[in-house]
Amino acid sequence: MSEFPSHKDILFFAAIGRMAVAWAHLESALDIKVDIARNLGWGKVDPVRPRSLKRKIEYLRKFFKSLNMPDDGMDGYRTLFRAINELAEKRHDIIHGAVVEHAEDAEEIKLIRFLYSDESLGKKPVTVTTDSVMDTARRIESLSHSIFQWIEAISRYARERAQSDDMQSP
Repeated sequence: MSEFPSHKDILFFAAIGRMAVAWAHLESALDIKVDIARNLGWGKVDPVRPRSLKRKIEYLRKFFKSLNMPDDGMDGYRTLFRAINELAEKRHDIIHGAVVEHAEDAEEIKLIRFLYSDESLGKKPVTVTTDSVMDTARRIESLSHSIFQWIEAISRYARERAQSDDMQSP
């Protein structure tokens, strides 16, 4: 008689938990980026603080575009935002997917994610493994780490600038 949940099941559900925590870090990093943009005066241009992921990305895209950044800099942000949107879709598939087939100790888990529209209820079949969920979690962690490095660099620059301004003023 096998134990429930099995060791493989525990690892699978732990991978989902790790992905959820990683996503919280990514959203926090985006929230801080939005806050920095607002503190740099963008709040006057667009006074509504974004809450949804889609709105945060739109907000930041407009903010960075307003800086008249060189194309290669904007390309970096476009790449970042595409990666975030891709990972958001994977996260939605896993977090909002209903398990429809999961034999004990199975390698693959089949989910159905319902897609809502006014006309119909769509179904998106999704197949995941513990490894694929962990890979998604790692990719999310990597992106959030990159964003936090950017935040730290901006913070360091602001501190150095403030210290320099303090030394120059009589």
